[in-house]
Amino acid sequence: MSVKIAPITAKDHSDIKIKPLGDFSGFAERHLSPITIHEFSRAASCFPIVFIKDSESDQYKVVAMFSVNPKQNVFVKDGKWTATYLPVNLARGPYFISNDEKPVICIDENDARVSKEEGAPLFNENGERSEYFDGIIESMQNLINQDGVTQQFIDKLVELELLHASNLTITRKDGTKHEVSGIHMVDEPKFKELTDEQVLDLNKSGFLGLIYIHLCSLGQIQNLLRD
Repeated sequence: MSVKIAPITAKDHSDIKIKPLGDFSGFAERHLSPITIHEFSRAASCFPIVFIKDSESDQYKVVAMFSVNPKQNVFVKDGKWTATYLPVNLARGPYFISNDEKPVICIDENDARVSKEEGAPLFNENGERSEYFDGIIESMQNLINQDGVTQQFIDKLVELELLHASNLTITRKDGTKHEVSGIHMVDEPKFKELTDEQVLDLNKSGFLGLIYIHLCSLGQIQNLLRD
């Protein structure tokens, strides 16, 4: 089903309700998901955390990996999510934030969770925002703030020239090799060469621990091989 994004307004969405997320089949071909640094500790218990570079903007993004193969998600089975953590980017429902100068909360009107018969209403009978929708607005505002801090973390890694492209060779259970390309990681040798002042600065900013979590999460890559 195609995506149909529209700004949420009382005029256009007064009769819209949102059903809980029950079927994860729509994520079955998502092998990556953006995450924020606020998710690192929980995400690292399930997924490798890596960086990818947008070829058009030349900007880095931090993502959780769900597979070593494109269009595959090893954590979706029979429409169910099997990992112990669901990234916010997937859990936030059919909501999006516009890229305008003043962010606006939008909705994918074609999302399976959007209904007129059942679910939590966006607006009450008086056309006012529902308590549910107020909660969504607050969570999306928090996400905007978290995205900003996450970008600061990425910018610091770029400033210190710590990110490098890495081609990983993974050995499957049958002994065959699988190469993963297109991802970036913190360069451990360069990280160890940082000055005491640079390390102290990373620690004060709260970024030092995040680097360690990222590096530790790479051990989860082998768990993505379910075949």
